[in-house]
Order: sequence, then C-alpha cells, then structure tokens
Amino acid sequence: MKKKTLRLFLFGIFLIGLNTDCIFAQQMQDSVVIHPQKIKTKQIIIVSAIAIDQALSFYIEYQWWWKGNYHPFELEPIETENYSYSIDKVGHFYTSYLYYHAINEIMKYGEFSKRTRTITSIAIPFTYALSIELGDGYSRYNFSFFDLASNSLGICYGVLQDRFKYLKNINVKFSYFPSQKYFENQFKRWSLTEDYDGHIYWLTFNVHHLLPKNMKKNWPEFLNTAIGYGVNNFGSNIPLQREFFIGFDYNLDAIQTKNKAIKSEINIIDKFHFPAPGFKKTGDDNFTPKWLLLN
Repeated sequence: MKKKTLRLFLFGIFLIGLNTDCIFAQQMQDSVVIHPQKIKTKQIIIVSAIAIDQALSFYIEYQWWWKGNYHPFELEPIETENYSYSIDKVGHFYTSYLYYHAINEIMKYGEFSKRTRTITSIAIPFTYALSIELGDGYSRYNFSFFDLASNSLGICYGVLQDRFKYLKNINVKFSYFPSQKYFENQFKRWSLTEDYDGHIYWLTFNVHHLLPKNMKKNWPEFLNTAIGYGVNNFGSNIPLQREFFIGFDYNLDAIQTKNKAIKSEINIIDKFHFPAPGFKKTGDDNFTPKWLLLN
C-alpha cells in the first residue's frame, strides 16, 4: 500500500515537472522562431510560481483526501453520478475554466507568446484534473470520467472565449457563502468542496456589449445580468433540493487601467460573482426577492 502511495505522489511531481519543462521549452521555441527575445526575469518567476502552486495543490489534495485512504483502482459507478444534482460537475467545469483563465492572464502579464499561453493554459488544468481523478481512483472517491469530462469542457469554453470575442460577453462565475450547516457545526472541519449548499454557479451576460450599437447607451457597462444554480440540503437526511437564482452581476472589465498587472488581476477576480440584488427559488417554492444574494 505504501508503494502505491509513493508511486502516486511521485507521478504527481512528475506531471508538475513535465508541465514546467513544457512552458520553458515552448517559450524558448517561440522566442527563437516567432519573437526573437530573451527569456525575461518575470517569466522565470511566473513559471516557478506555477510549478510551486501545482506542487502545493497536489500535496494539499494528498493530505486532505488520499492519505491513508487507499484501495485498488476503481471507477465511480454510473448510478452514483447524480448524487448532488450535478452541482459537483458544474464545480469541476468552473474550476478548470477559472484555472485556464487565471494562468492565461498571469502569463499575459508575463508577456509570453499567445501560443505558449494557450498551450500552457490548456495543459496545466487538464493535467491537474487528471492527476486528481487518478488519485481518486485509488481512494474512496473513485475515478470519474464524468468529472474529467466536466473539467475538459470548462477548459474548452475558456479556449472558445479566447477564440471568439462574442463569447467573452457570456461568463461563468462562482460565489460562496458558508451554509447553515457550517454555522451549526455539522462539519468536522470546514471544506469548501464539501459545503455544496454554499455554492452558487452563475452564467452572466454582459448586456451592454450584447445590445445593438444604438441601444448600448440604455444599459450601464458595469452592470450584467446573471442566472445561477445551486443545491440545498446536500449531505443531510432531508431531501436534496435544486436552487435557482436570477439577479444582477458586476462587470469588472469595465474598470479602465493601463497597468497590465492590475488589469490581469481584475480579469481573474471578474470570474467571481459578488453579492447583488436578485431572486431566489428553492425546490417548488416561488422566486423570492433578495437584496443581496449570498446563498
């Protein structure tokens, strides 16, 4: 059993090293063939930071989920795939989607070539998702093709947004506020990935840019509309309920700045939804107004 643990851990470190080498190799190739220039100090710092982030992430996942929790490799049974009304699948989609954009923005600030940014922003989130599923395959969570497919779709949508400017007006965002179960101390320890009742995943629409040119003045650029999805009573004896949300969202991209670092930070933060007025529907209840939608 210890040998399997060691093999899995070393495999994760190997993937991290492989990704790091690929970034350097791709950028050096682009520098020579496409943009003759020296590798910049901030590029080395960014690549190093990405490698450290992946190593720490893998180590934390190992400590939280896999340590002392091993069995022979197993696939997750299909009948268990809808245990959360698919909120976990939406979470997998969003995680890789966010990861894609975050890496892309950081590398854009580092002035990496577009080709290098794209390849790296695809490879790292996918490799990370794959390593997680392989680890799950040897734990009680089991390997899930559906989870990996959801991660892959999140990356694909990020790529499509970069390819087609129109899709940048339709974004996926996430908001979280600890659920009532957390405040009632029903958790042995806090875990964002287990507190699904506090998750809301949003599809936001940049109305100002989607409107015809002659109507744009009628809608403020900083204000989006959004629809959200969540669940209630996850992991309890009470029947699970779907939750739906309709509300406003803030378009942080409307903030103008010439500072590249700040702009990249804004673009990453803009993948999160902040409290705003809206309506909430739980189960068979009607939509009810909320001044600030939190959960």
